[in-house]
Amino acid sequence: MNTFELQRAIRDAAPLSKSERVVLIMATTYLPNACPSWRSLALDTGLHRDTVRRAAYALRDKGLIKLTPKGNETTTWTFNAEALAKLPRTPKIKGGVIPDHRGVGSQITPKRQERDNLLRRRSPKHESDSQSGRRCGTR
Repeated sequence: MNTFELQRAIRDAAPLSKSERVVLIMATTYLPNACPSWRSLALDTGLHRDTVRRAAYALRDKGLIKLTPKGNETTTWTFNAEALAKLPRTPKIKGGVIPDHRGVGSQITPKRQERDNLLRRRSPKHESDSQSGRRCGTR
């Protein structure tokens, strides 16, 4: 599995939290020698160093990566491509289902669809504005 396929698998993996996903994708940018420090990953992801470390340990506990300490701050990351490939995928938007961050979808109901259509087709507030072609509040 090349880096692009690995990042695709991470992106589409349903059971990962947001911090786990962003840390894992950022760690793949260090391939082929993935030895980033916690500080480097924190700077790259915009997360606190402790959050990066918690996410990495959660990924290790799930069997997706292996962490080998290499010094005071540096850790070697080994990716388990087989485990990543076997993760359930987030469903694509299909048939009116919008997946949330856990991969569970919420159904678009007819009532919600009707409300959205009404909001898109708002009529002008003043009759004179619609006849002259001007928008409300413009001169």
